[in-house]
Amino acid sequence: MGCGISAVACVLRTTYARARILFPKDIRDQDRGRGFTREEIRKALAKGGIDYRRRAFGSIQGGARWAAIPDRSIVFVRRFTGDGDGHYLVRDGDSWLDSMDSSSGDGTNGGGAKRRDKKLLAKRNVGVWKSQKTGQTWSTSSLPHKYRPMSFLAPV
Repeated sequence: MGCGISAVACVLRTTYARARILFPKDIRDQDRGRGFTREEIRKALAKGGIDYRRRAFGSIQGGARWAAIPDRSIVFVRRFTGDGDGHYLVRDGDSWLDSMDSSSGDGTNGGGAKRRDKKLLAKRNVGVWKSQKTGQTWSTSSLPHKYRPMSFLAPV
């Protein structure tokens, strides 16, 4: 459940270890457990010097939700029906940075959706994703079809 810390690291353009320090000591180890709330992630970003606010979709439904998410936002998604934990992605232009390793065998990769090459994206985005040891990058058209955006944190 380190996707929240990975998202913070990505936005702040730092390492996972440095982003993890931005979370309070008493909850830092949750990256191995339940994960982090959007509010905990927002506070870590603020401690890192970037102001983000939680946003909801209101009446926006379906695929239009993906289009409504601004660049550099951290989006909370449900990966499949009944997903009790959720997952965080980061929007970077027309790409979605996903810290989950598709080779982990969790069955959430959308039935073979094509992913973009992480090294190519890292070159384009000046290292925004280089600090991550696992993961993949999706184009909007290749996002796993089961992923459902629920809310997001957007830069102010």
